Amino acid sequence: MPRLPLLLSAGSAVCRVFLAFFIAGMALPGFGQAFTEVGTSIPGLRYPSIAWGDFDNDGDLDLLVAGDAGAGAITRIYRNQNREFFDIQANLPGTSDGAVAWGDYTGDGWLDFAITGTGTAGRISRIYRNNGNSTFTDINAGLPGLEASTLAWGDYDNDGDLDLFLTGYTGSAYVGAIYRNLGNDLFVDSGITTVRGGASPSAQWWISILMATTISGWRASPQTPPRGKARGCIATTMASSQTSAA
Repeated sequence: MPRLPLLLSAGSAVCRVFLAFFIAGMALPGFGQAFTEVGTSIPGLRYPSIAWGDFDNDGDLDLLVAGDAGAGAITRIYRNQNREFFDIQANLPGTSDGAVAWGDYTGDGWLDFAITGTGTAGRISRIYRNNGNSTFTDINAGLPGLEASTLAWGDYDNDGDLDLFLTGYTGSAYVGAIYRNLGNDLFVDSGITTVRGGASPSAQWWISILMATTISGWRASPQTPPRGKARGCIATTMASSQTSAA
């Protein structure tokens, strides 16, 4: 029976996780699906960013969560164990008003991730490499720190590895840049100047359209959560719904 998890976070006291069971003729007429809430200890967040991904290659989707929890910004990875979610204590800088996205930029079969936002470490944009043992290493990619930001992975130059697009606000200027993956944890600004930076709640949707139509060769799957041993990018729910409606 195929299942699709759903995470809701909109500044409520508790972040809620649901499992959707797709069964013809079940639940609401015309929808064919029902949702069962899964109890979690994930806090409710303001200005949140969330992404599903199987970082530990155990066959189920885990959660990368960032946002303002009220007492301060957090960034956490929750491991999915039999539909229960446990903080792996990854010791990541807390961020909000940014974005998170899984992507296997090394091609080693383990999901890495990128993160932007502002919080305990100021404005940041970082790439973390998955060490394969439930720990992650900041590769010190030298990206501009951004708030009101978003990002997306995709192989724009068709060389077989994932590159990174960033857009947001540095505190003094808007940035929109594609960083080319050179391998060995090295990313350089591609120099593409036709991409405009901005800060907007619908920026991820525009990224999806841009990568699908403007930059030749960009391969992205915004509606499919990435799993280990499968490379790709993930977009927000807003991106998926608006792209589908287009």
